[in-house]
Amino acid sequence: ITKAGGDHIMKDLEDSWTTVGWETVVDRDPEVIVINNYGDTGADEKRRFLKSYKPLAGVSAIRNDRIVVLDYVDLVESPRNPAAISSLAEDLRKFAR
Repeated sequence: ITKAGGDHIMKDLEDSWTTVGWETVVDRDPEVIVINNYGDTGADEKRRFLKSYKPLAGVSAIRNDRIVVLDYVDLVESPRNPAAISSLAEDLRKFAR
């Protein structure tokens, strides 16, 4: 996120693989949410959940439909990282307009 020009709202957490409550997400009010397309629940289902979960209704990313989907291999160390960073940077620039 940082390399793409964004500011990670959870950057102060010591562990990158941790769980936070939805209250924390609401309090930090992200402008963009990145969905990790990984696991048994697909990205479309995750997007539907985020958009329908009432506690998130006031979050900027939800109100403005600023949700980006990246595959798991884009989000962990891999040869796909440069392309993923470029793609996310493009999305962030588009959202900033």
